[in-house]
Amino acid sequence: MLLLVDEAQELARRKDNELVGTALRTAITKHRDHMRVVFNGSSRTQLAHVFCNTDAPLYSIGATIQDFPLLGRELAEFVVAKFQRATQRTLDADEAWAARQAFKPQPEPFLAAVVAVLMDPAFTLKKACALEQRAGNSSNRDVGMADSMAWVTRPSL
Repeated sequence: MLLLVDEAQELARRKDNELVGTALRTAITKHRDHMRVVFNGSSRTQLAHVFCNTDAPLYSIGATIQDFPLLGRELAEFVVAKFQRATQRTLDADEAWAARQAFKPQPEPFLAAVVAVLMDPAFTLKKACALEQRAGNSSNRDVGMADSMAWVTRPSL
């Protein structure tokens, strides 16, 4: 069995989340021979706190914290192929890759820009990306968040 806990750093943010952490520790301990657990989080520091704080219910459960690999050019090429297949319109792969890189580790604004082009053929990818960039800069979005995407795996016993 595989258990995936997304945004696991939330377990360390509030005192009332300790009950969830305690229940998870009990389940992991009870089923350790039949269960593997992946804890995913957008804050490497807070995710580490879940497993390194001696007062935390999941102290020492996590074995290693590893950064997710960044999605590279293959994502841009995949999106271009899907776009072309769905719309019968062309989207330049080099332009898509440049757009993908402009958003650094975050794929979401790039994908939103492609959807904008999909929905309105008058939009260019460059214009859609500029709008996404402005929206991202004016929102409360944590621009560096995906830099710290990490996961924790519990080793086999």
